[in-house]
Amino acid sequence: MKTVVSVSLGSARGDFDIEATLGGVPFRLRRVGTEGDLEQARRMVEHLDGHVDAIGLGGANLAYRVGPRLYACRDGQTIARVARRTPVVDGSGFKDTFERGLPAYLERNGVQLRGKKVLLISALDRWGLGEALEAAGATVMVGDAVFALGLPVLFPGLRWFAAAAGLTMWGLCHLPLRRLYPTGAAQEARTPGFAWVWRSAAVVAGDFHFIRRYMPHSLQGKIIVTTSTTAQDRDLLRERGARAVCTMVSPLEGRTFGANVLDASAVAAVGRFPLNREDYVWWWQRAGLEPHIEWF
Repeated sequence: MKTVVSVSLGSARGDFDIEATLGGVPFRLRRVGTEGDLEQARRMVEHLDGHVDAIGLGGANLAYRVGPRLYACRDGQTIARVARRTPVVDGSGFKDTFERGLPAYLERNGVQLRGKKVLLISALDRWGLGEALEAAGATVMVGDAVFALGLPVLFPGLRWFAAAAGLTMWGLCHLPLRRLYPTGAAQEARTPGFAWVWRSAAVVAGDFHFIRRYMPHSLQGKIIVTTSTTAQDRDLLRERGARAVCTMVSPLEGRTFGANVLDASAVAAVGRFPLNREDYVWWWQRAGLEPHIEWF
């Protein structure tokens, strides 16, 4: 049995410990939330090193992607570097391979993207998905400045965001993660805001912690594209009037997993690190992973 543990800066309320079979490989999948405590997360990774097959880093990136460029994230690197034997991944392998197929899946299931406005919560976190959405003809509105920094700036496309990022990423990648992303108890907070950002979007895509924290009281008619959700999260979207929720993979035991867990499962199954694009594609196909859309 392969063992994968997600060490998350998020709330412990989202922890799980389940056994599942993917692609004929038995897995034990665990999540350990550290309530935003960077030092606790670092110690947990150090404790697990050499005792599990792969570690996923939740609520933190090892690097941010802007086109072909990668900017190392200070806090993520601090946590991961204590591992000497066990690979530590942040979900970027999953995002840059599997998630690029999301627009095609949406269109096969009746969600037309050409000419539609898509609110991408964070391009730094999901650059590959953003590129795929633009290639499908969607108008991508990039929300990094709004949701991570609280600035009333919505970028009209990846090209405009990349130009701004080239001037600012040298500083932003050194900011504490808690300044950029809800961690610990902040993941449970509800602070509806930036209603003007949500209003014109037909589709909202991104990390569910961001979506849940800032979503307006009405999501009437919108398609939500996201990753880690529980049955309660999907009920919340239904109550807010969303038309549908598309998760990157089908629910397992009532929940869908974060990108870091799925990335770590690939590394554990293949048995080496780092993986290339072909390795990831091979594993997604063998595991039979596919997106899942739930219409309300």
